[in-house]
Order: sequence, then structure tokens, then C-alpha cells
Amino acid sequence: FGQKKTEKSQEIESYPRVLLSSFKPEIIVIASSTGGPTALETVFSKISPPLQVPILIAQHMPPVFTQILARRISEISKMPAEEARDGESLEPGKIYIAPGNYHMSVVDKFGKKVIQLDQRPHRNSVRPAADFLFESVADIFNQRVLGMVFTGMGEDGLQGSKAIKKN
Repeated sequence: FGQKKTEKSQEIESYPRVLLSSFKPEIIVIASSTGGPTALETVFSKISPPLQVPILIAQHMPPVFTQILARRISEISKMPAEEARDGESLEPGKIYIAPGNYHMSVVDKFGKKVIQLDQRPHRNSVRPAADFLFESVADIFNQRVLGMVFTGMGEDGLQGSKAIKKN
């Protein structure tokens, strides 16, 4: 109400609007941190399989716990969910979770969309970092990406979300 527009609000307003009723993503990516497992359980308990797109999750969690999270999401959603494996091709209707202590991104290898795992330095003080995942899918899938950021305290996912929105 009568407040001066900030630089951030002008930046957000400069993006074109998308009608969600006609938006058909080819991939869904989710960034999740503190409180994320509860948010993920809530969302995946409401989804009706089968979905026709792969879902990739970067959850800030140490090794071993991401495997447990994958099993839990699979039980709740009735969709296959597992820790991602390096070089694995994306499949529609499957949920991939970045293993603890590994960044996950998507690369295009001869027309196939493939998961790439690595241990580049931490980004935003975390590994896995959602920004790497979000930026990679924005480059490959362009405007056909649905990105979501669930709970957290830092800025991981901000730059990747901007890359998705830009496309």
C-alpha cells in the first residue's frame, strides 16, 4: 500500500506469467532442507500415481538418511523412489533423491537425459546443493521445468529458481 517497489519486487515482476492450468512440465525438481522430510511426506501423500515425469529431489541430508527417505517416499506415494545413481537415465514416474554428500545434476548424453553425481565443493554451505540441480534442468528442459523449494534457512535454490523462472 503506497510503498516504493524494491529491486527484488521489480525483478520478480519482470518475468513472464505462466498459466498453471496449461503448463505441462517434463520434469519436476524439489529443493528441501530443514523440515523438508515432513513437507515431502505431506506432498507425496497427496500425489496420485502414475505421474508422467521424473521427479528429482535435493534434500540436505547426510549419507544413509537419503536412502531411508527414498524408501519412505516410495511407501507413501506408491511410486518408485530411490537414491540417484551416477549415469542413470531419467524415467517418467520415478523419484530420484540426491545421495547425501553428492551434488546431483542432469546432463544430456546423445539425446538421453542422464543423472550426474559429483562432489564439487559445497555451494551455499551444502552438498547436495539444489542450485546445481535446478540450473542443470533449466538449461536442458528450458521452459518445461516445475521447480519447488520447500523449507530451509539458507539461500540454496535461489539462483537455480531464478534460472528456471528465466526460461
